[in-house]
Amino acid sequence: MRLLYLAVFCLGGMTLGLALDVRPLPLLLLFLAAVPLSFLFVLARRSPWPVVLAAVLLAAFWRVEAGFDQSAFFELPEDSGQRQVTLSGRVIDDPEAKSRNIRFTLEVDTGDLGSLVPETPFPKTPFPLAPFKVLVYAEPPDSLVNRRNPPYFRYGDTVSATGLLQRPKPFQGFDYPTYLESKGISGVLWARQAEVGDPGQTDFFGTAQKLIFSVRRALAGSIERNMAAPESALAQALLLGLRGELPASVMNDFRDTGAAHLLAISGLHVGVVLGLVIFMASGTLGRRRQLYLLAPLIAIWLYALTSGLPVSVVRAGIMGSTVVAAMALGRPRRVLPALALAAAVMVGIDPKVLG
Repeated sequence: MRLLYLAVFCLGGMTLGLALDVRPLPLLLLFLAAVPLSFLFVLARRSPWPVVLAAVLLAAFWRVEAGFDQSAFFELPEDSGQRQVTLSGRVIDDPEAKSRNIRFTLEVDTGDLGSLVPETPFPKTPFPLAPFKVLVYAEPPDSLVNRRNPPYFRYGDTVSATGLLQRPKPFQGFDYPTYLESKGISGVLWARQAEVGDPGQTDFFGTAQKLIFSVRRALAGSIERNMAAPESALAQALLLGLRGELPASVMNDFRDTGAAHLLAISGLHVGVVLGLVIFMASGTLGRRRQLYLLAPLIAIWLYALTSGLPVSVVRAGIMGSTVVAAMALGRPRRVLPALALAAAVMVGIDPKVLG
């Protein structure tokens, strides 16, 4: 249960960080003071556990205050969708082909919003911005179609897109604006024109992301070549989380039968992978040595990477890793501590999931 307590105090510290405005330095000093205090408890033959929990809470509190930037979300004007804008930035996800265009997330660093009304806080000339995100729907230019395979746009591309920037709106009872805001996306750009420039230098993380998305696209292409439509599109959705090629009729059939959740990569898929690999690895390598547990651990994170690391899969991957670790250590395999740890890790990576 100690893992559960650690996760709860971590989440509590981050919740306090989101609710209160405290300077990071005092929090850091209090955290550092907890280290020698815990040693004093040990020397006094008392349990240092209360001090450890307090240190975790302070560290989580400090994490939010020192590293959480809420300025990366722009509140767009109500009538922004009636005016043309030009935004430039970098593609930060794996673009996906839709029925009429390509969808991708653009991290904007410069833009020309001069056509907006003067009352808005945007100047009328191209200017540097605090990076924010928009969801872009664009048709690839002919120059890109001639030299690349679908979906033409790539992770890391520098794109300049011109079109209508709109505030997202709810539809069919779904709170789409809140959903996009949870991902840090400020608006939707329906691009009439999009040009790809020099991608520039890429760091190690960016190179790794490109490689992962390339593998994902290669797997999708292999499925498409070896299976007929619409079965190939369904397999891409179920296995890789790529739903752009799914016919509308298939999507409607899944919705009508209440099985639409199966089309979204989730913990169910990770659980199936984990169970199958544990069964095969234990049958092949035997259970006498814990070495067989490396196979499911590697399998679930490879699957998470190739599926694009959606939040549900990351959560399930952390929980699955906790279960595998408990099996290796001979500890009870409980769901609640694993879930709490997954929540703490995900909030530690991005505190905005609590907001």
